[in-house]
Amino acid sequence: MQKRLIEIDFFRGIAVITMVIFHLFFILNYFNILQNQMYKGFFGILALYTQISFLTLAGISIALTRQSFEQKKCSSEKFLTHQFKRSFIILLNAGVISLVTYIFAPSEYIKFGILHLIGTSTLILSFFANKKHFCLILSILIFSLTPLLAYRIIPSSNSLDRFDIFPWMSLISFGIFLGNILYKNFQPIYEIRLPNFYLIQKIAYLGKHSLTIYMLHIPAILLILSSLKLPIVIPAEAGILGL
Repeated sequence: MQKRLIEIDFFRGIAVITMVIFHLFFILNYFNILQNQMYKGFFGILALYTQISFLTLAGISIALTRQSFEQKKCSSEKFLTHQFKRSFIILLNAGVISLVTYIFAPSEYIKFGILHLIGTSTLILSFFANKKHFCLILSILIFSLTPLLAYRIIPSSNSLDRFDIFPWMSLISFGIFLGNILYKNFQPIYEIRLPNFYLIQKIAYLGKHSLTIYMLHIPAILLILSSLKLPIVIPAEAGILGL
């Protein structure tokens, strides 16, 4: 079993918390329970922070997983097999989200959301997990070419959640670069020491289980709001996701 680094789980846990907060207020706004400007000001910054955090940390994790396998003197084939299995799990969950959103909002269902992006990027970028300079150049290229290629590769369409490879995979690729800059042999190059506080441990626990929380938090929010007798009625062709 791969050893976990608490600082990575902690920062991912922070992103989990901001994601849940954003989606809670998005749903409240959607059902006209509490009106908010969800893509401007505070909530716009919150959404962008969450997106950047999740994707950059996904790249850092790819680099760290490679370092962990190298530290144990495992072959590249074992590392890639592990990553393919990880990608399969992520993409399987992404498929569930696509199916569910297709049932409730067929004209806006999620075709290529954040899990589709992370699963696909993990599959591709794992081949370059120890090539930091290549990943930095790739990140710059993907971001720079976005205005030319983005909507030619994936046509514009309505979707509850959309994370095209151009430009979003640039963040995951940049995360691989960061992971190899900040860590070597699965150890931080610069001392990173989080206090052993109870709260930090609990936030790190959320980060450790980020995929499970991602899959369950919106149904949980809807269930809680419904139990409070709030008007939760999903229109036939409407969406409730904003991230």
